[in-house]
Amino acid sequence: RFNNTEHDFPYDDVLDAFNTNLVKNPDKDLVTYMNRSYTYGESAFIADKIAKSLTDLGVESGNCVGFLVPRSELYIFSVLGILSVGSVFVPLDDGLPNERLSYILGDSDCKVVIVSDETYNRADEISDCVLLNISNIINEDIGSLEYLPVVYDDLACILYTSGTTGVPKGVKNTRKSLI
Repeated sequence: RFNNTEHDFPYDDVLDAFNTNLVKNPDKDLVTYMNRSYTYGESAFIADKIAKSLTDLGVESGNCVGFLVPRSELYIFSVLGILSVGSVFVPLDDGLPNERLSYILGDSDCKVVIVSDETYNRADEISDCVLLNISNIINEDIGSLEYLPVVYDDLACILYTSGTTGVPKGVKNTRKSLI
């Protein structure tokens, strides 16, 4: 019995799980950072704006999109927006050296990197990718959304090792594994 860990997932996709909570709790806080809280509805609204911006930049389902943002509410908004397009998110740790970040962007074939005001200049120095500054989205009027579009695809993210023993190695994770 100890090794019997198999069970059915109630959702087909991580965004299905998010949308279920969004419908039940649109006005409840999803994330709080630095004394600012965002509800499920507001978070969905921001993620949808990110998704639409990515689509306008030519990002399609299955494409890799990097994001170099401070560890904050921007992280969750980036992930939700990227997944909503059906794309693969590639988190970039701003504590890594520029050489490693450049390697990860090239290895994962990212065409767009989501940045913030704090990370824009660094990303511009290390990458030829198109940069999407989500600080502009956060600073606009924020509405509420009742549903975040779901594009069903298999791959969700590529997580890279730090590369301390050599070249960083990417591990692909499915959307279902995020649930």
